[in-house]
Amino acid sequence: MTCCSVRRAFGQKWHRLAGRPLRVVNASRRRGAVAAPSDVESEDHVHHPMNAAGIDDTVIARTLRRIELFEQAGDDWRFAESLKSITEDTAQEYEGRAVLELVQNGHDVLDAQAPGRILVRLDLRSAPGVLYVANEGAGFTEHNFHAITEFALSDKRAGGGIGNKGIGFRSVLQLTDWPEIYSKNDPSSSTFDGYRFRFATPADVRDLLDGERADRVIEKVSPLALPVPADVTDPVLKELASKGFSTVVRLPLRNPDATEAARNQVQGITAGEAPLLLFLDRITELSLEVHSDEEPLTRRCLTRSVQPSELVSGQAEDWAVEVDLAEAGRYLLARRTVPPEAFREAIERSVQARQIDGRWSTWQDDAWVAVALRLDEDLQHGRMYTYLPMAETSRSPFCGHVHAPFFTKLARLDISQTITLNDFLLDQVADLAAALSERLRAEAPHDRARDLVPDLVCWKPKDRIDRAFAGRLADQPIVPLVSAAWNTLRNSFAWPEQEPAWRVITAERLSQVGGPMLDPRVTGARRNRLKDLHVALIGTLMRPASSSVAGWVEAIAGALVDTGTEPSARTWTDFYDDLARAFAQTSHTLRGKKIILDQNGDLQPALGAPQQNGGHERTVFLSPRTDGKDRGARIPSDLKALRRRMAFTHPEIAWSRPGRLFLEQHQLVHTFDIDQVLTALSELLTSTQSDALKRDALVFTHRQFPVLSETQRARLRTVGLSVPRVDGTWARATGCLFSPEWRTEGATLFARFLASGGAEVPGLADQRALWIAEPAAWPEDVRSPDGYGEFLRAIGVQDGLLLKRVARRIDARNGRELQPLRLAAQFRLGDTLSTAWAADVRFAGWWGGCAPGDPVPVQDAAGSPSRGRRGHGTEARRPAGVRRSAPARSSLLERERLLSHRVPAKPHKAGRSRLAHSPRLRPAPSAVAAGAGPERRGSPLRDAGSGVVRGRPGPSRVHSLDPPERP
Repeated sequence: MTCCSVRRAFGQKWHRLAGRPLRVVNASRRRGAVAAPSDVESEDHVHHPMNAAGIDDTVIARTLRRIELFEQAGDDWRFAESLKSITEDTAQEYEGRAVLELVQNGHDVLDAQAPGRILVRLDLRSAPGVLYVANEGAGFTEHNFHAITEFALSDKRAGGGIGNKGIGFRSVLQLTDWPEIYSKNDPSSSTFDGYRFRFATPADVRDLLDGERADRVIEKVSPLALPVPADVTDPVLKELASKGFSTVVRLPLRNPDATEAARNQVQGITAGEAPLLLFLDRITELSLEVHSDEEPLTRRCLTRSVQPSELVSGQAEDWAVEVDLAEAGRYLLARRTVPPEAFREAIERSVQARQIDGRWSTWQDDAWVAVALRLDEDLQHGRMYTYLPMAETSRSPFCGHVHAPFFTKLARLDISQTITLNDFLLDQVADLAAALSERLRAEAPHDRARDLVPDLVCWKPKDRIDRAFAGRLADQPIVPLVSAAWNTLRNSFAWPEQEPAWRVITAERLSQVGGPMLDPRVTGARRNRLKDLHVALIGTLMRPASSSVAGWVEAIAGALVDTGTEPSARTWTDFYDDLARAFAQTSHTLRGKKIILDQNGDLQPALGAPQQNGGHERTVFLSPRTDGKDRGARIPSDLKALRRRMAFTHPEIAWSRPGRLFLEQHQLVHTFDIDQVLTALSELLTSTQSDALKRDALVFTHRQFPVLSETQRARLRTVGLSVPRVDGTWARATGCLFSPEWRTEGATLFARFLASGGAEVPGLADQRALWIAEPAAWPEDVRSPDGYGEFLRAIGVQDGLLLKRVARRIDARNGRELQPLRLAAQFRLGDTLSTAWAADVRFAGWWGGCAPGDPVPVQDAAGSPSRGRRGHGTEARRPAGVRRSAPARSSLLERERLLSHRVPAKPHKAGRSRLAHSPRLRPAPSAVAAGAGPERRGSPLRDAGSGVVRGRPGPSRVHSLDPPERP
C-alpha cells in the first residue's frame, strides 16, 4: 500500500478518526493531557474484531493515538524523542544479526510439539532488493501487534522462548527504514488475512498531518511507533501464503550497503562451526534462497532431525539424542533439567545484586542446559549458545557446544561469568559433562567414546570440571588407552607424535609391553588438550620417564626376538633409528638394557652398565663392514672364551646413519676397529680371572700383530695381556721375563749369571719364577721364536733381569756412600760378587760418587752423548778422570747396564776439591736390587731402554747385570 492509499483505503473512517476534535481530559488528569476519540479512548477495553476491517482500525487507531499523545506532551515530556534515539542505538547493538533475530522470532512462534519451517529469501531482481523471512507458526495476535510496536515490552514471558526483551526486532533497522509484517488469521488460510501492517513513511505522515506538525512527527517519532495498514500487492507474498507460511516479515532494503549486509548475513548462517539449528528444536527446515537476474538461483536447505542415541540411553533427569543437521553435521546432544529451587535461588540472588532485570523472577517453565558433541568430524572450538550461537569469540570451555538460558546483553554475543545466574548455569553444564563422560565410558563402544570423553572433560580453565568430579579429575579414568581400556590422567602417558612417524617403537608396541599409552588415534588438537589438562592438574608433562621407556624398549626388543619368526633386517634398522630419536638426550638409561641383536640372533646388553653380583659384561661391537676396512678384527671360531665375552651386532642389519651414529657416540656398543677391540680387551682382562679368556686374548692379539700400526703396537703394553709362565700359571706380560729357551740375549746372559753364582742371591734367584713358558709349551704354535719374541716384547715381556723394588725408602746419605763397593755391601751381594760387580761398573766408565746435584755425562746405547740436566752437549764437560766408554753392544742388556751406572757429577773447580763442599743430604728414593744411584730433586728419570727424560724424583732402578768382562 502506498502512502497516499492510506487515506483512500479508509475514506470516511480516516477523516472521522483523524479529523474529530480532541476533547480535554477532566481536571483529575494531568494538565495538558488530551483524550482520544471515544472509540479509541481506552484501547485496552475496546473490542477489535478479528476480520480485516477491524484489524485495520486497530492499526490506524494506535498510530493516531500516539501522534495525539506526542503533540499533547510537547516539551514537557520528550519521550518520543528518547524512544527514537534508543531504538536507533539498539539497532547498532545487533550489528550483523538482523537475519538471526528474525529466524529466532520465527522459532518462538512455532509449536514445540509440532516443529515447522522457516524461509529466508533475498530477492535482488529489483534494486536494491527485498528480504523476506517467513515461518509456519501461529499468526500475529493483538498482543503480538502491541508488543512489536512497543520498546522493550515483549509479550513473551521469561523462559517462554528465545527472546523476551522486546528489542530484537529493532535490529531490522540496520537493513531497512520501514519493515512490513503480513500474517494470517488462521494458518490454513490461503492469503494473509490477519495483521498486515507496515510503519509510516514521511509521505504517510504528511498525508495525515499538515506542515510543521508533520515535520515535527517525522523528526521526533520513531517509524516503528507508527504502524499503518498494508495491502498484499507483492506477488512474492502471495506465493509464500500459498506455500503455507503463516507470517512474513518483508524488508525493503535501504540501499546497496544494506543489500550487501543482507547477503553476508544470509550466507553467514551456513558458515562456521556453530550450526544455527543445533538447539532450535522447533525448526525442522530452514531454507535460504538468493534470487537475482544476474546470478543463478542459490538455494540452501538446513534441516534438523532427531533420533534416539545409540551411544547412551536416556535417563529420567535428562536425555541424550543424536541430531542430524545434514551438511552441518551430526551431534550427540545431551540435556538436563536444572533443579528448580536452585535455579530460582540463583535468579533471586542475581536480581538482588542488580545483575539481571526483575522480569526473570517471573520464570515459570523448566530450565535446562545442554551440551552437543560432533560425531562425524572433529571440532576445533565449541561455541556458547542461548538457542542461537553467540559471537565467534564466545567459545565454550571445552570442545563442544553449550546451551543454557544465560543472561546476556542485548545482542546475545557473549556472557559474563561473574553474574551469579550464569555461574550457576555453567556449573550445571560441568555436572552434565561429567555425567555424560561416565555414561559414555560405561555404555558406548570404545572406538566412539575415545574421542568424545576427552572432548567433554578437557576444560579451560579446569577448575569447574574438576569440581564436578569432586576435585579428583586427575584420578578419573578419562584417558583412552591403546588397549581399549581407560586409565587415569595421573598414570597415563602420551607417546610423542613425530615426523617421520615411529616405525617400531610405537605407542601400540609400548602398550603391548605394559606402557599405559594414550591411544594414538586420539590425535591433533584433542591430544593436545589432554596434555594441557595433564599439566594444569598435575603440573608435569604427559611424558613417561626415560627409565620407564628404556624398560619398555627392552621388552619390545625381546618381543621382536621371541615372535618365532625372525624379524627383517629393516625392522631392526628402524628399531635403532627410533632409539636415536627417543633417547637423544637420555641415552644413559639404555645402558645394560638387552637391546643389541648379536650375530647369533640373541640380545646383548648395551654397554656401560655397572657389573652386578660378580657378573661379567659382554662387550658388543658393531658388525664388521663388508668393505674390508675391518679386516682381521673378527673373533675366530676357535677362540671360544673370547667369543663368549665379545659379540657383534647382527651382520644383516642394514645400518642407517641415525641408529649407528647414536650407538657409537653414546658408547652403547664399540665401534668396530682394532683400537676399540684393544680397548675392549683391556676392559675384559681387568675384570676377569679366566685363564681361557687370557689365552684367547693373547692369541687373538698376536694374530692381529702383523697388521698393527706402530702406534697400535706401542699401546699393546697397556692392554694388560697375560702370558703363561714356566709353572703353568698366567701373569701380566709386563711382569714376566723371557726364559732361556727363547734364546734372547738378556735371558741367556741372565741364565749364565745365575749359573755363575748369582743364584746365591735369593732376590735374583726368585726371578726365575717370572720366566715365561718355553715355545714348545706355548698356547699356540710358535713357528719362529725370534718373530714371536718381537710380539712378546711389544706386550711388555722383559729380557734379562726384571726390576724389583726391595725397599720403599733409603735413609739420607751423601755422595761418598754411592761408590760401587759401598752399594754392593748395602745390598748384601757378598764379597766375591761385590768385587766382580764393582769392577764391571768401573769398566763401564763410572768413576765414583760425587754431589747429587752435578750434571751427568751419559751415553745412550748407540754411543752418542746425551744431555744432562744442566749441561748442553755434556761431552765437552766430562770431568777429569772419566774416560769415554767403548761403543756399547746393541742389546737391551747393555742399554740397561749403562743406565744403571748413571751417577750425577759436578765439574771440578780449581782450588776446590769435588768433595770439599759439605755433603748434600736428602731422603733418597727406594733402593732396588743390585745397586742404584741417588736421585736429586728434579733429576731426570729413565725407563728401561729409553733416552734421558725429565721428570719428578721416583724410585731408582737397577737393571739386569751380567758377569764382569775384563778389558
